[in-house]
Amino acid sequence: MTAPSAPHLELIDTHTHVVAPDPAQRRSAVAPMPNGAWWEDASASVEDLASEMGAAAVDAAVLVQASGPHGTDNSYMEASARTDPTRFAGVCTVDALAPDAVQQLTRLGGLPHIHGVRLFHIFPEVAWLDEQPGADLVTAATELGLTVGVCIQAHDLGRLRNLLSAHGDLVVVLDHCGLVDFAVPDSPEVLELWRALDHPGLHLKFTPTVAAATSESDGPEALLAELVARAGAERVVWGSDWPQHRQESTSATMPYAHTVEWLRRCVLPLDSAAQRAVMGANARRLWPEAWLATTVRA
Repeated sequence: MTAPSAPHLELIDTHTHVVAPDPAQRRSAVAPMPNGAWWEDASASVEDLASEMGAAAVDAAVLVQASGPHGTDNSYMEASARTDPTRFAGVCTVDALAPDAVQQLTRLGGLPHIHGVRLFHIFPEVAWLDEQPGADLVTAATELGLTVGVCIQAHDLGRLRNLLSAHGDLVVVLDHCGLVDFAVPDSPEVLELWRALDHPGLHLKFTPTVAAATSESDGPEALLAELVARAGAERVVWGSDWPQHRQESTSATMPYAHTVEWLRRCVLPLDSAAQRAVMGANARRLWPEAWLATTVRA
């Protein structure tokens, strides 16, 4: 008698970036980025992503606007999401300091394949996250039914707490856990992140970027377990950050299947309910209008 196969564990990658293959569609001058100009030698079209997702048995993915190569020109990301609405959900970025920022978001949020907005607050010209521009975008996003993502560096966690305090019911997904360095467990930035979790709508995104910032004695499995213990499994999601991460030996882009297998190892210590939540169920709840044509598999 043949043994029954293991049930499929749904995988939804909440953090991928697609980049137009034509360099003419990218920005020629860019602001500093934490990972440098990672897109210059990356093959990161939506076709590349779809192929790698198929090989790695990933069911769906959130396409987060790639601010480095494309700034706030969301056209390639939106077109990519449109190629397969049952598989891709788009998350846009707008220029928060532009006079028409809310109008930009309203236009993008009205497109059928855009399901979230990313408040990108990395090296801002003027800090705006917890000022009026941030408040206006959060209000507009809420009215549009968009999920709010926040990308900040650890020194801006206080600003994030201010934003959350001003919007009591706000649901936020924090990219890369705020780029906190977890190598020093009791550092001020780590403690600030734990304090931010007092806001019940804050969700943490566990990515290879987060895992790289751990101490030598504590691996990514231990960090993920701590995130789940502190936030609850229902408030943690995973993202690959495809295609930014490099292999140490060759500096080549890390194969997507390798990243997915790494994630599977990280979630193994969690119980089955937590695994389902982190790997797919939370993503379906956070972006509820996306992937409506797909079927949740047990």
